[in-house]
Amino acid sequence: MRGGTDGATPDCVSVYQIDVTLQASEQLARVPGLRRLVRRELSGIGDTAEQMLILQGGFFPGPSILHKIVGGWLVRYGLDPERRRITVLSVEPHGASGALHGVRGPLHRRTA
Repeated sequence: MRGGTDGATPDCVSVYQIDVTLQASEQLARVPGLRRLVRRELSGIGDTAEQMLILQGGFFPGPSILHKIVGGWLVRYGLDPERRRITVLSVEPHGASGALHGVRGPLHRRTA
C-alpha cells in the first residue's frame, strides 16, 4: 500500500481495491510489517463484505467508516461495497488518542 491505490500481492488477492490516504501511508511507513498486516486483514474484510452482498441480494449498508484492531494498532477505514473499495484513513496505537506522533506500538521492538 502506498498513498493512492494498493496493488495486489500474490499471497493476498481481494476483489476489493484498497486505497490509503496520505496520512495513513505515512503512519504505516513508520512501522515495519504493519502495511502488509493491515492489507491482509482488510482484504479479508473485503471478501466478507462481498459474500454478504451475494447473500443479501446486493444490499449492504454503506459506505461506512469502521475501525479494526490489527496487531495492536487501531485502523480506521472506509468500506464502500458498491464500489468494492476500502480506504485506510488512519492508523494509531490501540488505546492512544490522536495520531502516532512517535508513540511506540506493539510491533516495535525495543532496541535499548
